[in-house]
Amino acid sequence: MCALYEQYKHFANHCHDMIELTDIHGNVEYASPSYFEILGYSDETDIFMNLHPDDQHRIRDILNMVVQSGDSMMVECRKRAKDGKWVWVETSASPITTDKGGIRNILFITRDISDRKQYQHELERMAYHDHLTGLYNRRKMKIIMEELLEEAKIANEKFAILIMDLDKFKSINDTYGHDVGDLVLKEFASRLLQNKLDRDAVGRLSGDEFSVVLWNVDGKLDVDYYVQRIRHAFAQPCILAGLESGIPIKSSIGYAIYPDHGDSVKVLFKQADVSLYKEKRKRHQLRLRKAGDRRALQQP
Repeated sequence: MCALYEQYKHFANHCHDMIELTDIHGNVEYASPSYFEILGYSDETDIFMNLHPDDQHRIRDILNMVVQSGDSMMVECRKRAKDGKWVWVETSASPITTDKGGIRNILFITRDISDRKQYQHELERMAYHDHLTGLYNRRKMKIIMEELLEEAKIANEKFAILIMDLDKFKSINDTYGHDVGDLVLKEFASRLLQNKLDRDAVGRLSGDEFSVVLWNVDGKLDVDYYVQRIRHAFAQPCILAGLESGIPIKSSIGYAIYPDHGDSVKVLFKQADVSLYKEKRKRHQLRLRKAGDRRALQQP
């Protein structure tokens, strides 16, 4: 057995994967040199050290399942390197049995998958984020709403979706060019992000149309308060280099509340759109009335 153990140890000492041998409680009895080379530690005493807090229970569950079932398990988790960075790793845990079939040790083989995770992150970013503003795109906003809808049904809570667009955005593009128009869209997105709460989601649906999902609202008063915050955020014009004066940012905003205005994502989007166009029509009529009043005042 000792000769076999030495053969395994010789293999582990020259393996790029991180290899640890623990007892059934997770106490480390052996760690390969690659473990220290990748993470920078030389004093690891148990498998749970330097694990991300959100992952510790997962590794503990894996350890218990391996001990109880005798089967190998695999899990992805995060380890903190000595420089403070979190490293994504893929860990397999396998039982080492005694001659009588009992479990003596657990063999952990861990591989750095940071590059793979980064690639997955980039794919997700391209699939679910708007390329110009970095906000969520329409597809991701619908996914978020589907998830919130299920949570809201279970918790008997409300949430709201806001849809808004930039007033006279076509005029901005026609006057200053599309490059300036893109900068205005990015500034609009930035101000939305600055005024969101932690669980709120902000997205660009298309062109100059944006959306905000407000989680856990009490009702219309909460949504109206948020709308006023947004209007206040747009009170200052967009200041861009090379332009003598700032570009005013105005927005029409419509919204729908679950379950008051619908019980599906499709219906809520539709009702928010209806609310938006009612708001735009109301603002247009107000501008016409003001223009008519000015003309009446100018008449002799």
